Amino acid sequence: EVLFLGFTTVTYFVSYIWALMFEIPYMLLIKIWDESQKKK
Repeated sequence: EVLFLGFTTVTYFVSYIWALMFEIPYMLLIKIWDESQKKK
């Protein structure tokens, strides 16, 4: 029970960091792409 809870917490934390790591560059990429589309 306690081990499962710890595993869930770690999994949640890792997935949160993972999402953060990919979401920020992805958002920047969209912003850059959007800016370049406006210039055309």
